[in-house]
Amino acid sequence: MTMQMQMHITTLLCDLDGVLTRTAKLHAKTWKILFDEFLKKQAEQHNEEFQEFNTATDYPKYVDGIPRLDGIKSFLKSRNISIPEGTSDDPNTSITVNGLGKQKNLIFHKLLKTEGVETFSSSIEALKAWRKSGLKLAVVSSSKNCKQILEASGIVNLFDVIVDGVIREEKKLRGKPYPDTFLYACKLLQVKPDDTAVAEDAASGIKAAVKGNFGFTIGIKNDNNFNLLKEAKADTIVNNLSELNYNGNRFQLL
Repeated sequence: MTMQMQMHITTLLCDLDGVLTRTAKLHAKTWKILFDEFLKKQAEQHNEEFQEFNTATDYPKYVDGIPRLDGIKSFLKSRNISIPEGTSDDPNTSITVNGLGKQKNLIFHKLLKTEGVETFSSSIEALKAWRKSGLKLAVVSSSKNCKQILEASGIVNLFDVIVDGVIREEKKLRGKPYPDTFLYACKLLQVKPDDTAVAEDAASGIKAAVKGNFGFTIGIKNDNNFNLLKEAKADTIVNNLSELNYNGNRFQLL
């Protein structure tokens, strides 16, 4: 995809899942397990046909890159299903948004233990080279497990700043597709958004960067998201970060 004119780029903000690590597949698998179990019970209770959660379409459209509880509400709304919000004290067995959120986290941690964390090694090598050339790096993720995943994959020290789901809640920041978490990372790094690039595999993240007037947006392509990234107006779309070169003030396709 053709790259747009860039400002003087000094900083790169990266999403975690699907950009740095392959945990996006774990998340998609987790959401499918959670929602299929829930939807089967719903179908039985209302004597309706069970329609499974589709990881190819439902995952990128409704939950990818979005804070956990917002993702649950977004997907259920798409199926015209309404359940109580509940509270953070709800157990994982509660049929509430908070209860499903806790159940999702339990399922994810089980999969994380059994399947482990795999990184996009070529992208990590590119980041290491760019950091040496002076590029500031940060991770901005909706995941509350972000730091744990970075530590497990051995790349936590590569980044100057980490803004994750825990910080988002503490600082009462709106999640993607709003730019609040990206803007907070810029504040911590003492950089301007128009001097900052954003790398995302989720359309919600690209939309957030566009809303925040960031200098450059990099869409990371997977099997299902190319059209969504294009519609979100990513400046360039690549398979991984190693397809780009950083020359000290801007990105260029190799």
